[in-house]
Amino acid sequence: MEGVMKTRLVLMAILVLGMLFLLTTVVSADREDTTSQGILFAGSLGGEISAVAVDGSLAYIGEGSNLVVVNVSDPSAPTSIARLTLPGVVYDLVISAGVAYIADGAGGLQVVDIHNPSQVYILRNLATACPAANLFLDGNFLYLGEGACGLQIIDISTPGIPLLRGSYPGVVNDTWEVGGLAYLVGEI
Repeated sequence: MEGVMKTRLVLMAILVLGMLFLLTTVVSADREDTTSQGILFAGSLGGEISAVAVDGSLAYIGEGSNLVVVNVSDPSAPTSIARLTLPGVVYDLVISAGVAYIADGAGGLQVVDIHNPSQVYILRNLATACPAANLFLDGNFLYLGEGACGLQIIDISTPGIPLLRGSYPGVVNDTWEVGGLAYLVGEI
């Protein structure tokens, strides 16, 4: 449980850094000197960024309908090393054992091989009845929130072969699992 909390905190920190990148982009667009304000433009990505997962020195970023792999070993000079266009819009993503699981809106659940970060590719797609909106990973189980279609519980013990093991009806806007209990935000 401590590892999960640490992962969530790291992701929140990355999202805050992303917001700072966006802020510095707006400020730098005016071409005024912002160094006296303590803000230094480091770079930017195009499009709406809705999800980030970090694995070592690599950040996997959901940018619109793209999965972008960025080397962040030097935080002052992030470098994009790969881009994969997906069928839907990336809403959430998690990483486990060299595989990225992506809640891809109308594109369903995308299972992407990231063993070679410069050559990522789709291993499999799991179609969903409603747009795939959010994910939570706990061991070999992936909890997928599908908005109005509820919660799907997916076994990922064999990477690349997601198996639906259960579901729960209702409107699910976010998911979280602690100690074998799934917490849902929405209308149940």
